[in-house]
Amino acid sequence: MELSSKTARELAAWLKACVRLTPGTRVIHPDCQDGTLLATLTESTGAETVGITANPDDAEQARRHLNTVHCCHPLHEILISARCGGVIVITPPSRSLLETEHEATEVDLVSRMVLRYQRCLQQGGVLVLITHFDWIPALTSALAPWHRLTVLVTPPHVFKLPQCPGLTIVLGQKGERTTEAARTNRHLLQSLQSIPPAEAPHVLPRLDTYGGGPFSPPTAEKLEPLTVRTSPTSPTAMWDIVRRSPCFSRFHELTRIPERNTVESLLPPKKGHLALLLAAGVIDGEVKKGGRRLLVKGRVRKSEVPDPDHTSPPDGPDQMKVKDHYHMVMTVLDLSSGELHELRSEEDTGNADGNR
Repeated sequence: MELSSKTARELAAWLKACVRLTPGTRVIHPDCQDGTLLATLTESTGAETVGITANPDDAEQARRHLNTVHCCHPLHEILISARCGGVIVITPPSRSLLETEHEATEVDLVSRMVLRYQRCLQQGGVLVLITHFDWIPALTSALAPWHRLTVLVTPPHVFKLPQCPGLTIVLGQKGERTTEAARTNRHLLQSLQSIPPAEAPHVLPRLDTYGGGPFSPPTAEKLEPLTVRTSPTSPTAMWDIVRRSPCFSRFHELTRIPERNTVESLLPPKKGHLALLLAAGVIDGEVKKGGRRLLVKGRVRKSEVPDPDHTSPPDGPDQMKVKDHYHMVMTVLDLSSGELHELRSEEDTGNADGNR
């Protein structure tokens, strides 16, 4: 999503009337691109800004505007401590993020981002979702648990912009989940399908005239310390390793269904230590396939071994050279039959560049 500086400043001014940011409030923005939007949203508030982007060029630019920037994949390569944030800002996925997720749609990525980063919020933390109006019904599952769920459309002159058509803001507050609140939210979100996008700015609450009470995220004193752990291995770099692995082919044989060979995820990504399942489009955890419920656990292990092809020069020092070896282990428990299968790659599956 690319906004002009004028539109970004208008959006920031309207949002500041909806979300009360105080000095020290920690605002986290996964896939922050160059950091301009987050910097504009928090300008003159004293809030602490944390950005995440997979694009090194964007990370370099974002460091000029934000307090902290992590250059890594926001879904697979980073784990942020729980309850450390006051606000999370989610925006449509950037081009660089889409390039790493070949099978996922933009709406899928937004949904996964909301589910993953809600754990980073303290109780009472605020979700600021900047999205497109026609995406909202598809995000029902991710948005239904939030308290005070509020859908606000932008004024017509912004709503109709071609670079961000149907620009809509969804606000929510993290709290104890209740069945009644989730049911009410689902009804609200699904009812938006009956509203033509062209009429939305005229029949739905508007961001620029929001009259509800402002959302107040936790103050800095109530937040847990921010700790970040990143993974040195990119799932995209692991793909060549994964697809050649005997584990991968045996996994597909184990779960194969005639005329259908896809696996549907039931859970959001967890710690991302499962490069095999990430590359296969499967989440580490419980998955469903054709009526079968499988509990999948796996890992890719890396070790250094002497390189047998390396020879030291006759007139030089004898230096040992090592090479990286990757081995895969997957455990699949069929919850229907109770059968337990362990799949192992008994040979080296290559290095991170895809070379054998």
